[in-house]
Amino acid sequence: MAVRVVTHRTLVFFPHADSSVRALFCTKAVSPIRDPTLPQPRKNTPFTGVSMSRPGGLRLRRLIDGLEYDFDHQSGDAKESVYIRSDKAVKVIYDQDFGWSVWGEDDPDVTGERALLGRVWDVLVKDQGGSPTEGVWVSRKGEKAYVYVLEYLE
Repeated sequence: MAVRVVTHRTLVFFPHADSSVRALFCTKAVSPIRDPTLPQPRKNTPFTGVSMSRPGGLRLRRLIDGLEYDFDHQSGDAKESVYIRSDKAVKVIYDQDFGWSVWGEDDPDVTGERALLGRVWDVLVKDQGGSPTEGVWVSRKGEKAYVYVLEYLE
């Protein structure tokens, strides 16, 4: 279930040692609520209606501004599949530790290492199927994080 955490902000007054009264805003999470504007995750049903014998492309669509990145199937089947982004050397692959995830060629902070750029958000690695999981993905680029939806192209 996609949820949004509702926060509650309260102005709290408390006495101070010098007999004055101080005020402080307190923010706390009240409860998670179902948010119908967020895509709902699918349970163990990645690639519904997509034939594994004919892998196609996929698209990551950023929710905040609608920016889309298309990935083409380059090689492999099932968890050996490699999807390459059409405009850059970025791949969607299956990693034993992270599951289906987006990787860059190298991390400028760690020479010679590939960089984890994004991953499926709400499906555990053990529950991920033989194809990248449709639904909510998250990414990090420097200090910024984004929410995407993975969709398959016809």
